[in-house]
Amino acid sequence: MIIRLFKGVLPSNLLLTIFIAIICWAPVFFVETTVAQEFTLQSLTDAFAWLNAKWEYSTIVVILVLIVVQAMYIIQVNHKHILIEKRSYLPALISTLLYLFFIKSPVIVALLLSNLLWLICIDILFSNSNYVIGIKAMFKIGLLIALGTLFHWFAVILIPLVWILSFVTNGLNIRGLLISLVGFITFWILFGYGLFLFGDIELFFNGLLGKMKIREIPLSVSMEYLPHLVASILTVMGFFATLFTLRSRKIIARKFFTTFFITIIYFIIIVIASIHASTDFLIFIIIPLTYITSEYLLQSRSKWIPSIAFLTFIAGIALFWANEITGFLQ
Repeated sequence: MIIRLFKGVLPSNLLLTIFIAIICWAPVFFVETTVAQEFTLQSLTDAFAWLNAKWEYSTIVVILVLIVVQAMYIIQVNHKHILIEKRSYLPALISTLLYLFFIKSPVIVALLLSNLLWLICIDILFSNSNYVIGIKAMFKIGLLIALGTLFHWFAVILIPLVWILSFVTNGLNIRGLLISLVGFITFWILFGYGLFLFGDIELFFNGLLGKMKIREIPLSVSMEYLPHLVASILTVMGFFATLFTLRSRKIIARKFFTTFFITIIYFIIIVIASIHASTDFLIFIIIPLTYITSEYLLQSRSKWIPSIAFLTFIAGIALFWANEITGFLQ
């Protein structure tokens, strides 16, 4: 029954979405949760450290601005490609609340910037679906991913993913795949040339190698992950419910949601298998999870189960803040 309040794009639906988002994010200004941010570019790391020293809320304000921009873009992409048949502001709310669980990451700003560029890449891919994807589009995607690596170097793993997704949306196109790689390399050649002329190229690459840390694998599971597990009930339900009903969707919608499922599985495998990837990189699955979960909530024929799942999700956020506030007070 609660989900019915989010169906449609009336002003009242927008106000409800904004109200819930504000309530769930408000504690961030009263509990110290953000940490010093790290980027591929040391100059960005230093700039954020300086800004945070001047104003303690600067990092969280930047995070919130990036999240709001992504939420607005997620709605635009949904309306543009009709990913979810019923128009709603719910995808914006789901994405905004999912990002909350990454607030303590030292690379959240870098990954948010990379993820925003990745969302643009998805929009480009979907805009060229059912056509032979153009050289210009794939070159632009390569440039965007290369730009994302300036914020966090691990964004390079998006290159093989975009090859896989372009095969799903447009079929095999060797020239397009190569052009995306050319775009990526072209950006880095120009950036390296700029460093050679105006900066210290050796210092940059030495620093880059230093940032390619091997992750530390935790030996035990802490109770601090309980809120994440509670909140994930909704996303898991949405994942399987949408997967099992995928065959009933139109062909074009089936392609789009297939790319979402592939993206989620891809990053889960990367995080598990790579010695360089921490759980922070699961932030890249928020966009596909947002659409999949929203599709489940808005299209489900059940009156109560989606509402209960959504309330469980909100309960996970409440538990998250209960843990943070308890730790802050101790």
